Amino acid sequence: MSETRVAILGLGKMGSILMQAFCRQKVLQPGNIAATVNHAERTASLSSKYGIEVTTDNRAAIRNADVILLCVKPQTLGDVVQEIEHDLRPGQLVISIAASVPTSYIEQRLPPALRSFAPCPTRRPWSALA
Repeated sequence: MSETRVAILGLGKMGSILMQAFCRQKVLQPGNIAATVNHAERTASLSSKYGIEVTTDNRAAIRNADVILLCVKPQTLGDVVQEIEHDLRPGQLVISIAASVPTSYIEQRLPPALRSFAPCPTRRPWSALA
């Protein structure tokens, strides 16, 4: 099982599906996952349900992350990237699953030392980490 620390920004439908799959397949340990939601009243119940750290603070969630999964809606992606851009550090991998948002849109908003990756349906998840 990987010791990679992952931040999932947006623990909605897609974010929670990915998180559950990674844990079920033993790709990640729940203790190495921090996730965010928009509504504070959901943090305690989701944290208890999944055994992961859940917060409303995107900046706090990425602080110790090696990989950041952007699982937010396309219309909020720009705001989320702008919110976290000054807290990102070299070596972190940023992966977006936002539909219809070009990788170039995200890369233009990230510090140059960061890597970014947009999933392709023909690639296996985590192939960028190999």
